[in-house]
Amino acid sequence: MILGNTLVVGAGPAGIQTSQILSPFSKKIALISKSSHQWENRKRLMRQHENVANCEVSNPQLAPLVGLIKFDELYTDLSPLPSSWDTLVLATPAHAYCDVLASFSKLCLKNLKQIILMSSMIGGCLILKGMLKKKGASPNIILFSSYFATSHFSYNPTTQHPLTVTTKTVKKRVYIYLSEPNEVLFNALRNALEKVEVQVILFDNPFSVEGRNIATYVHPAFLINTFSLDHIISNEEDIKYMYKLYPEGPITMGLIKELLHHWKSISRLLEHYSAEPINLLQLLNDENFPIHEVTIPRNKIDSFNELSEMEQEYLLYVRYSTILIDPDPFSESNTKKNTFEVSAKPYLKGKVRQGRLQLPRAPLEDLQTLYWLNHLVQQSSLVSSITFQSIEVFESWVKERNLPSTLIQALKQRAYEYYVYATPSLSQ
Repeated sequence: MILGNTLVVGAGPAGIQTSQILSPFSKKIALISKSSHQWENRKRLMRQHENVANCEVSNPQLAPLVGLIKFDELYTDLSPLPSSWDTLVLATPAHAYCDVLASFSKLCLKNLKQIILMSSMIGGCLILKGMLKKKGASPNIILFSSYFATSHFSYNPTTQHPLTVTTKTVKKRVYIYLSEPNEVLFNALRNALEKVEVQVILFDNPFSVEGRNIATYVHPAFLINTFSLDHIISNEEDIKYMYKLYPEGPITMGLIKELLHHWKSISRLLEHYSAEPINLLQLLNDENFPIHEVTIPRNKIDSFNELSEMEQEYLLYVRYSTILIDPDPFSESNTKKNTFEVSAKPYLKGKVRQGRLQLPRAPLEDLQTLYWLNHLVQQSSLVSSITFQSIEVFESWVKERNLPSTLIQALKQRAYEYYVYATPSLSQ
């Protein structure tokens, strides 16, 4: 078996669906998650059915993702854990990677032949390599730009296997980096995903892969602004949407300008690390939600990087305006995903509790990424050419609203810790 003994970390929908496609390549496969009420419930449901979970799909074209996955073991992070794993799969948010690795013994990490990362953040591979090196481990790192699908739990206690994950859509393409060439492993992963028409593109630079996670560009501008932050911690019952035009959402011409500035800052950072350049409009259109070519001609998308800043802003505003509209209102197909539904994504709520500002995962993880990248920039020759305006917006918002500033200090501290881990790789 290519992967040998496989341990999947993260018992969410992504972890279970990923387990289903990796199981044929594994001698045995186990699932581990941190202790929580949700994990205890999921574990109980699976143990009632011989450690089996069920994977289903919303679209018949995704049939290869359908099937039962039988886990050899189910662990909680406090459980005694064998150290004889060949493959570790991290199906958790990228910012949890360091905490996950810190929970494993040095012996367990030294025995690993490969670590598969199902999500990414810019510079994350540098951090991980440094942390593993400190623990005396050097497994092959297989990095995905992002999870390849959109999946969710769909409980049905009347079925034979009530713990069910349903995959709704898959990405048009994902990008992969391997720290050590392994053609057999790469081909296995590529063939598994190409069965559901996910194109897999290999890069030899981790920054090229990490730079193709669209949230890196969109979330800072759309979530870290006064409109969004005020709504996130408000007690108002009215619903606002992350991808709608003002006043239903945050999108204004000014916000589009900030999105463009952020993309250019990230692009300069990627170029510094010899990564492949990003065409923002192409990434949004071709790999997320396309719009009619009548609205934005193909040549404008392909040449986006060479256009004037004013035309770039115009095209981005047109793009986000267009996804508010049903692209084919007269279609009789009930299976087609209408683009306008994409915009109707409400914000998750945060709060101030016991003197602490508690934000939802988005934008909290986006803020952590920004503080890490800002620390990276401040320690390099890029300091005069790159600024992350969202950090200034966030800190000003905290001060103006008289909110607790402990979160800012925690974000800075974690960014410093990341830099300490990454330093050996940066100096090579």
